[in-house]
Amino acid sequence: MMKEAMFYLWSVILLISIAYIQNAEIDMTDCGKTKNCWQKPSGCQNETDCIGIVTWKKNGNDLDFEVMGKKQYAAIGFSSDEAMGDDSIHACLKPSTGNPVINTYKSTGESKPPLVSYNGLTNKKIESEGSVLRCRFTRPQKTGNTDVFDLDSGKKYILFWAMGDLSGNELTPHVKAERGHSDGKIDYTKLPSSPSTGNLDMTDCGKTKNCWKKPSSCKDETDCIGIVTWKKNGNDLDFEVMGKKQYAAIGFSSDEAMGDDSIHACLKPSTGNPVINTYKSTGESKPPLVSYNGLTNKKIESEGSVLRCRFTRPQKTGNTDVFDLDSGKKYILFWAMGDLSGNELTAHVKAERGHSDGKIDYTSSPAGSSAEAIKSNLSILLLTSTLLIVIQVLSN
Repeated sequence: MMKEAMFYLWSVILLISIAYIQNAEIDMTDCGKTKNCWQKPSGCQNETDCIGIVTWKKNGNDLDFEVMGKKQYAAIGFSSDEAMGDDSIHACLKPSTGNPVINTYKSTGESKPPLVSYNGLTNKKIESEGSVLRCRFTRPQKTGNTDVFDLDSGKKYILFWAMGDLSGNELTPHVKAERGHSDGKIDYTKLPSSPSTGNLDMTDCGKTKNCWKKPSSCKDETDCIGIVTWKKNGNDLDFEVMGKKQYAAIGFSSDEAMGDDSIHACLKPSTGNPVINTYKSTGESKPPLVSYNGLTNKKIESEGSVLRCRFTRPQKTGNTDVFDLDSGKKYILFWAMGDLSGNELTAHVKAERGHSDGKIDYTSSPAGSSAEAIKSNLSILLLTSTLLIVIQVLSN
């Protein structure tokens, strides 16, 4: 009898624990490790300072989603472009009266997208705590419904997020501050591609990635004031940038004088969230911002005096203000760091800038790898020559 009572007690405790875990706020510590994350604003860390969060991860033939907003509904959409219309939507609704629900819609570009009859969502859960509305659900990668987009491997869509109020059980239009989208299209089946954090690893320089440093003899973040690394990743390029001021920027130039050049800058203002911006240098002290959403896998970290960021960008951008860096396109690499005035770059002094010795093809393999290949080939040649000499001596 006692054993049965204990078993019952532990069963109840287990169920309560599971319920508690499922009701917890969305965990951001696993972002970039076990799940992919998008948040608004981009540098926010949790439900307190984020107004919107979306996470997803592959689960067999399914995808697990978490969605958070701070209104009566929080919705995600999958779009082929940056204008919602003819797109697939899942929305979490918490009306003033009645039960919460997760609905599926097909956007037509109108303010009230029509409902789609779809029963493929499972593991549905909606919670409301204070201003926070969060929901979790699982959906198949392949839906068998043309109004609910397939998200299996190779299918890429821009992720849209929005929140807003309800009129009864109907979505109402949201304002600009209550929506956002990903920087580029996403393959939702892929594992997180930017788990890297911490100091930039310089041990792989010349092996798996190319590196530029200031001063050129420095070894790591301790004695370097500036570091840039890059490597080819399919049709993309992975960049790492480090500096020791409020911003660290890289530019691509046809000559050694900045002007009419393409810039990516990592900013950590005194107040507000860190951000990675794109600019087009005009030769003036304050280069104008460029509207460009092609950067992915963005991460910014600040530790003591060190500011570092990582991002991925396509080799071909489709934007004349953001230079293509595909094979054969060569540019001098510029690096600079400096202070911010609000969210604007300020002029940097000579000691806070530098550039590469000559133009670079950013798709080329690390220089060290070709050197290692030469060493390897030379070793083989020497070994072959030695064997031939031994054979000749023995045959005489």
